[in-house]
Amino acid sequence: MSVGRNDPCPCGSGKKYKRCCLPMEQASRSVAQSMPTSVGLEEMLRSATGHLQAGHAADTDRVASEILRVSPGHPEALHLKGLAARAWGDLDTAAEYVLQAVRADPGNPGYHANMGVLFGEMGRPAEALRAFQQASRLDPENPQLHYNAGNQYLALGEWAAARDTFERALELAPENAPAHGNLAYALHRLGDLDGAARAARRAAEREPGSAAPWLTLGAIAMSQGDPGQALRAYDEAQRRNPNMGEIFQERARALAMLGRHEESGEALRTFLDMAPDDPGRGSRALEALQLVPGFELAEHARRAREWANRHPVREAMRSPADDGDGPLRVGMMLPDPRHPRCAGWIIPLLAAHDPAAVSVTVYSATEKPEGFPHGWRNIARQPARVVAEQVVEDDTRILVDLLGHAAAWASEGTLGVLRRRPAPVQLLWSGAGTTGTDAFDAVLFDAVGLQAGDEQTFLEPVARDEIPYALLAGAGADDELDETGGDLIMGAPAPAAALNDDLLAAWAAIMSRVPEVQLHLVHPEYSVESLRRAVYARLEGAGLTGARVHVMAPEGGEPYWQKMSLVLDTPPRSLGTALLGPLAAGLPCLVLASGPPWSRTGASLVRATASDETVAESMDAYAETAVALLQSGARGLADSRSERRKRVTGSPLADLPGAARRLEALYARLWSERLPV
Repeated sequence: MSVGRNDPCPCGSGKKYKRCCLPMEQASRSVAQSMPTSVGLEEMLRSATGHLQAGHAADTDRVASEILRVSPGHPEALHLKGLAARAWGDLDTAAEYVLQAVRADPGNPGYHANMGVLFGEMGRPAEALRAFQQASRLDPENPQLHYNAGNQYLALGEWAAARDTFERALELAPENAPAHGNLAYALHRLGDLDGAARAARRAAEREPGSAAPWLTLGAIAMSQGDPGQALRAYDEAQRRNPNMGEIFQERARALAMLGRHEESGEALRTFLDMAPDDPGRGSRALEALQLVPGFELAEHARRAREWANRHPVREAMRSPADDGDGPLRVGMMLPDPRHPRCAGWIIPLLAAHDPAAVSVTVYSATEKPEGFPHGWRNIARQPARVVAEQVVEDDTRILVDLLGHAAAWASEGTLGVLRRRPAPVQLLWSGAGTTGTDAFDAVLFDAVGLQAGDEQTFLEPVARDEIPYALLAGAGADDELDETGGDLIMGAPAPAAALNDDLLAAWAAIMSRVPEVQLHLVHPEYSVESLRRAVYARLEGAGLTGARVHVMAPEGGEPYWQKMSLVLDTPPRSLGTALLGPLAAGLPCLVLASGPPWSRTGASLVRATASDETVAESMDAYAETAVALLQSGARGLADSRSERRKRVTGSPLADLPGAARRLEALYARLWSERLPV
């Protein structure tokens, strides 16, 4: 009985035949046909290949072993034993046998190709790429080999090389729908949105039943700032594959931008209920779900525990080392220092560490900044396994994850490293909720940002200290403001997804009581006219209308708060480190101190400056506080800036050396105790 390309693979993996055993079997058949063998060996090879195609891996292995007994080192028998081992999930053994086949017959492109497949499945894209490239050199007119090499370029984040390789594959096989689809993805990452859309449509035309091209078209629409168009594309993807979890996660983003937060939350719940295999993607879904207005702490704790049970931490790669001599070796997971959560302060803080107290090594997907005084390892294009092995080789005692689920330099994100337990003590510097994993020994919280009872929402033990959530380094305190006050303006750098009904109702109440105040929403995504119109419509629906309301993109590189009298935080999506600039300039920042921890990061910063008069305990108090502040007028608020600046410069936010010393003491205590808290 023949197996169709789109049928379930007979090996029982649950994947489609074309996505599982077919590529290897095609290579195996072509290789077997080219082997110079005796009639008896040829018959045995046909038998072993037939068993493999039927999903009988044990029989394949048995016949291949018999061939090797008769003809030791027979390359195709070694190859078939490798394919049999792969069929039952032993990738290490499979790679060992296929590599022996490569060495026995290095001129056979099929062996190199299947070595590439195995390396890809083992999470070793650089080695997989080299194998496919060698196969392509031996068989340059084979489009599948170019396609496979392009996929490894995608895994490595080398978008231009991926584009060129997929284009070569399509020159040889113009109707290859997956190649068109993956070309679309590469072009999207390169910023060629029109080219990406054309390639995605070609993929959809050639494989009408596939959801993948529509998922890419949705992502392109999101990049163009058109969540409505994206949602229509995701609807098409879902019609084609209702069980593809990624669709629900991307739908949730589009729905949040459109202000449909309840539907967004349901889409995220559906995604998590589908138990996706990617722990990094799942953890980011947990983070997005906790930002949905009305999300309950009890549900948060339950879902985080479910996620941790689904993705348990692997056995530790190393045991706690002896203390040894010299400074404490501390590793910092910081894939992208440009991430908004860093806001220019993390690198200065790390640079301020005393090398006599701690030996710092940063693991980042970027190059080392000029003048940075400590160790730096570029982990770009490295799979999580390789990075974890490097952490062990560096004899790291404490590993600190500075961005949590916000970091996504690889599919698994930093959690892929932390879940392997490469360091004896692992810490999370948190500005959000739990990561949904047991990989951490403690989560570090400042004393203001965490309230009584919050510990129950974290899987990680909580370590409190007086170290502030963020610091003022690089916050732009020297930017000049109009000291006369100018117009009375309240505003925020609020993306569309941060706008929720409770927040808009509070802003409307404020504007109704202070007729002269304007509302300015400033964010780069508002450069897209369609999204800007959609946000105006949402504001109008909440009663925020007329010439007093402005939605705009930043102009001329000036700070978003340059013309504002009062900066508004946007709970539950607190602006967090985006408040550092206006705080440093002496602007009042209105924040909320109630709700879950992830909505109070702004309150943590403001309270650290002893500015409790701008901290509200409820949304009603938020509106009342804003009215009281705005009634001072633009001039009155401008006159208070000098005093606010003094509070800030004398606060823990401005004490970079002090924060570094406190962290060094905390790391030393945690290491000496080998305890979470």
